[in-house]
Amino acid sequence: MSRLDRGDWRGTVAAIEQHAEEDPPSVSLDSLTRQLREQRAGRLTVKGTRGDSTGSGVQSSRDWRYEALLEAPRNDAGSRFFAQRIGLFGEFDGDSLHAAYTAAGYEFNLYPATLKVAIGEGAQLNDDPLIWGEFAYAFSDRWTGIVSAEINSDETPLRALRDGINANLYRFEGRYRRDESGMGGAGLALMDLDDGNLRRAISGYWTEELYDHDEWAVTGQLFAGASKNDDVEASYFNPRRDASVSGELEVGYTLPLGYRKTFIQTLSVGGGSYWQEDYGSDATWSIGYRHGWEFEPNVIFEYGINRQKSVYDGVPEYGNFISAGVEWRFL
Repeated sequence: MSRLDRGDWRGTVAAIEQHAEEDPPSVSLDSLTRQLREQRAGRLTVKGTRGDSTGSGVQSSRDWRYEALLEAPRNDAGSRFFAQRIGLFGEFDGDSLHAAYTAAGYEFNLYPATLKVAIGEGAQLNDDPLIWGEFAYAFSDRWTGIVSAEINSDETPLRALRDGINANLYRFEGRYRRDESGMGGAGLALMDLDDGNLRRAISGYWTEELYDHDEWAVTGQLFAGASKNDDVEASYFNPRRDASVSGELEVGYTLPLGYRKTFIQTLSVGGGSYWQEDYGSDATWSIGYRHGWEFEPNVIFEYGINRQKSVYDGVPEYGNFISAGVEWRFL
């Protein structure tokens, strides 16, 4: 079970199947075979968000974004095929903006390394081919390094695509997992846009479980980041330099509904500060509420609403955001 948890599949499936054939029935053996069956299962994950902010820091006003990921069952080595669809919708200057990304790929489990490669094509505003790849290496149970590259990235602003500008994204990240209750990471991202702009961003975060007893759980998160952009004329949000710090507190209440069935309510409250060159700094905040329905091991469904204050070019803006997602395992 420990090897499954950390992704070490080499020889693990054969060992579990041998135990299932030779060992007498027991609770621990049932748990082991169940965990293998659930981790091998294929699944469909769909999630979407909508925001009504008109600020220049978002893709465009009244943004929609959805992501659908279909993953095949894992083979005995822990590898599998997957297919992905990402859609973006918004409005700017009275124009409706649409873009989509469709890709198919394969996840190679080479423990302690994992390699994901996907190829596909964009649609609508973005009709160029795409190649996405990610390489992760677990140096230990606590430390993991990740390098990724996206040729024709889905994070390209819709306003840039409207102007005929595409972008490639390169990321370098290190993650640290102290234990079940504390983890964090730091990273560097480089977005190379066709208009000559190179966006450089660094960020770090830490998540800590502060309290967990019976039905109640309290989790805190700290975030800090900064970016630098080239001085080019652009319709998308492009500050020369900016930085932000923020903290968020989540309070969750879990209501058991039966065996492996729960209803979770979560309230989140956060605050921080955003600084932009030539405009100074201003306070930011957010408050959100969401529901989660977990019917393990087949279905997990979540939805929520969030309101936040952001700052763009020194002007505070207030926006509402809704989100929803479902994960369905094929068992």
